[in-house]
Amino acid sequence: MQRVACLAALACSSSCIAVQVPEPPVSVQTAEGEVRASNREDAERVAALLVELAPKVREILVETRAEPPQVYVLEWDVPKFGDGSNYDGRILMNGRSRPRERFCLAHELVHWQITGAWELLPHTAQEGLADRVAAQLAPETRVERELMLAYQLQWGSLRDPMDALKLSTREWSGVRNTWDRFSLYGVGYFIVARIGIEDLHAMCAEAKAEERISVLPMELLERARLSPYDVREWKADIDAIVFADPGAIAAWSDEVKRPGEVRATQPR
Repeated sequence: MQRVACLAALACSSSCIAVQVPEPPVSVQTAEGEVRASNREDAERVAALLVELAPKVREILVETRAEPPQVYVLEWDVPKFGDGSNYDGRILMNGRSRPRERFCLAHELVHWQITGAWELLPHTAQEGLADRVAAQLAPETRVERELMLAYQLQWGSLRDPMDALKLSTREWSGVRNTWDRFSLYGVGYFIVARIGIEDLHAMCAEAKAEERISVLPMELLERARLSPYDVREWKADIDAIVFADPGAIAAWSDEVKRPGEVRATQPR
């Protein structure tokens, strides 16, 4: 985890440089917010997704903000933003997000909606919350995502979950290595999966009522019943989540064996 923390510190200054994002010319207004894209087809496609997903995200999170988002669908990729990002008051969907558009938009909508008690959740856990909700709303992505996160926690460089949970939003954005980010996503995802979204919100609400500035990392790990010392000790608990539905694993395995199949694996 020291490597992840060092990477975050070294990259932070460059990751925080402002990026000027030109406004796409085509606008589609919906009751759930505005979508802008370079062409009508992209704008209408993402607008339809926004109208479908935004109410579902609000229903899951319960406590959400009132303002609808503005979504930019970009034709090009900004490496800083991964597949998508909440940036400068809007949701940005990078060009490469198209194969996983539903998952990416749901993930970013969670970030957009985080407010109130949810803000007391450490950023790594917020990322896990966004991934967990997105996997629920885009179930076709769940198996692949969980397998990838589980593999990285078992074999990646991250060891200390406490360090992962202590990373600030700025430090998180400074981690540019794809596999290091997968490890951080994995910590957040499996903590949220073990606690459950409703109980997680109750923890945040309790911390807010006590006028604390954050839910403590150790609280999260204790509630999730996961080791605070080494993520490799989580293996049995993670396997119980990932392999809970053998049929889904088999179906996914058959799908990826199809010739010519192109799969997107780049995280936000």
